[in-house]
Amino acid sequence: MPRGRKRAPGGGGRQSSNYQREVETYQKRLEVINFHDNNGMQATLDKFYQQL
Repeated sequence: MPRGRKRAPGGGGRQSSNYQREVETYQKRLEVINFHDNNGMQATLDKFYQQL
């Protein structure tokens, strides 16, 4: 008698992970923080995040 759970038909095993988000590097984050300290929020948004 076979043990365990039956395999799903056509199953190809575990699917690979699809990363949905793009993550900024630590260097970019530090640059944004330092720019904000010197120039303020509005200038930071205009320079780094024009799409917002």
